[in-house]
Amino acid sequence: MMLIRTIIIPLFLALIGCAAQPIALQRNTIDTITKQTSPVELEQILGSATIHAQFELSSNEKNYFIRQYNLQTGVTQDVITVSLPSGGSIPVIVDVPVTTQYAVIQLLPAKEVFAWGSLEELSKDQNSEVSSLMPAVKQRIEEFSKKK
Repeated sequence: MMLIRTIIIPLFLALIGCAAQPIALQRNTIDTITKQTSPVELEQILGSATIHAQFELSSNEKNYFIRQYNLQTGVTQDVITVSLPSGGSIPVIVDVPVTTQYAVIQLLPAKEVFAWGSLEELSKDQNSEVSSLMPAVKQRIEEFSKKK
């Protein structure tokens, strides 16, 4: 019976890790974004991170392209119970990422970097052009998540 445990548990853990999980942005990646980052460079920085919402928004006669991601801010641990074929079960500790909503806002049509940060940071931005845009951004993100 030990052989079954030895094979099934690592296989189960591998399957958990391979499940189609969203890819979060990482702090070291976004730290390289500046106002001078070109649209091509921005795409490279954002890489394969999962976009949770994207849309265009018009405000004060300007057009914006907004993408919302999850930014990993840490890791916590959780315990899951794995049932064994023998009828028993064992607890398994898994790492669970801690994330916050993060937005990248580009000015259209050139897709110049306009603002980037967590939704909370952008809502409190000293630039009133950024902070005044955030209620509409948050509303659109919420609408986007309800569709999923």
